[in-house]
Amino acid sequence: MINIVKQTLLYYFKNNQTPDVMDLEITEKDLLEKKGSVFVTFYKTWEIRGSAGTVKEAKDNLVEEIIENTISALNDSRFSKVKASEAKDLKTRVDLLSNEKRQIIQKQEDFLEINPVKFWVIAIKKDYEKLAVILPNIDSKLFNAKDLEEALTKKLWEKFDIKNYITYKIETEVFSDF
Repeated sequence: MINIVKQTLLYYFKNNQTPDVMDLEITEKDLLEKKGSVFVTFYKTWEIRGSAGTVKEAKDNLVEEIIENTISALNDSRFSKVKASEAKDLKTRVDLLSNEKRQIIQKQEDFLEINPVKFWVIAIKKDYEKLAVILPNIDSKLFNAKDLEEALTKKLWEKFDIKNYITYKIETEVFSDF
C-alpha cells in the first residue's frame, strides 16, 4: 500500500495530474480485487501534513481508493499545501478499515473503555449533519478515552455526547514507512 502512495506522489508531482491505476506498477495484485476504506496520512518531522480517507469504500478497488485519498491528503486544507520539493521527506501511513471489526458503541461506559492507540473511532451525528474520524495512535496526545472525547469535541465543533451520535469502534491495520 505504501508503494502505491509513493508512486502516486511521484506521478502527481511529475505530471501535475492524478494517475490512473494503469500508470502505476501494482505489485500487490490482490488490492485490485478488494474493496475497502483507507486513510492516507502524511508526516514531515513527525507533524501531520495531510490526511484524507473514506469510512465507506467509494471506489471499485483498494488501489483506486489509495490513489484518491493520497491526492486528497496532499490537498488537505487544514495544513499548508505539500510542495513537490517536500515529497521525498514525507513519511506515510495508510490505515485500512476493517468492516468486519466495526462495533457500535452506545453506552458511555463502553466508550470510556476505548483505547485510542489501538482503535479507530467514527462519530456520526444521528441526523448525519456531522462526522468525525479519529485514527488509532494518530496523535501522541491521545492516551485514553477522555483524550479521545476532547478530540471528538474539537473535530465536531460541539461537545461530544454519545447519546447524540452513532459511534463506531473499529479495529484497523496500519501500514507505514517509518
